[in-house]
Amino acid sequence: MKCHEYAQQQIATKILKYSSTVNYLYTVKKVIPENMEMPLTEVQAHQLLSKIVNPNTRRSMTIVINSVFGFNLKKPKPVRWEGHIPDFDTLDALIQSSPRIRMYGNLMLHAGFRLGETLVKQRIKGMGIIVESQLQRNGEIGSAKSMGQVIPPTWLLDEYREWQPKYINPNSLSLMFFRLFRKNGMEDMSAHKLRHSFATYYAKKMSVEALRKQMRHTSINTTMAFYVHVSDEDIASVMHTRSLRAINQ
Repeated sequence: MKCHEYAQQQIATKILKYSSTVNYLYTVKKVIPENMEMPLTEVQAHQLLSKIVNPNTRRSMTIVINSVFGFNLKKPKPVRWEGHIPDFDTLDALIQSSPRIRMYGNLMLHAGFRLGETLVKQRIKGMGIIVESQLQRNGEIGSAKSMGQVIPPTWLLDEYREWQPKYINPNSLSLMFFRLFRKNGMEDMSAHKLRHSFATYYAKKMSVEALRKQMRHTSINTTMAFYVHVSDEDIASVMHTRSLRAINQ
């Protein structure tokens, strides 16, 4: 029996959300060669996973492979992305000047949406948007990675009420942002990192608990440790003040 066939049988026996099932199938397809036969050993699985360069991606894929094949491979520790986050106002101006992807960018930069969540029209309730769905890599709609209410700026909510997203494959939309950022000299930026920019900017404007709720994270540690980026300039703006000197005197 081929590994892919075995994996499909195992996944079918698990109680998973639709989005998780899609992710499991995608991971098996990404990690394991199509013609590889069972039995798959832990050594083979480790060698295949070691080819995944991004440590956070390798971590999530290791969890899936362990679950599907009953392994106990050690998971890499999560790694914080330490790239440069461009100035929020610069990103905002760039997105507003790009009509084709403007709304998608605004939802990520000003409301903390994930890319796939921008490709589905979410339900509006009162002052908020109830994020429940996302467009999967396979083009089908599934559950959002984390569900909950997001309260966007009033101007964005007003525009969102009238907006209907056009069908765009998530990979295609990601590529549009990639090209936009590279064209403007933002080598470290990607569509997903607009969510990092959202967290970094609004961390200065609301409580950490409010930000956690907006990000729809279970733990505030995820929000602060992986999404909020503090620069040396941020620290200096607080420490290099006469008021601190006056207090110490």
